[in-house]
Amino acid sequence: MFKKPKNKLWLNIILGAGFLITFLTGDELAESVMLGAVSPHELIAALFGGLAFMHILIHWQWITKVSQRFFSRLP
Repeated sequence: MFKKPKNKLWLNIILGAGFLITFLTGDELAESVMLGAVSPHELIAALFGGLAFMHILIHWQWITKVSQRFFSRLP
């Protein structure tokens, strides 16, 4: 899916921007604007969570290799 480093870079940029937007919109925006029963802060947080999950899936091979190397060096 995301084999090229350029595509992974864009995913990381979107994740970083999503985190900042979610962090900065906090309770002030949640109390002032409601879209139905869900605030924009909650919608952005759900999108950020989905992208973070996709990021972990894309890098799963790297995560397993680093974990194996780390735990093999423990006494």
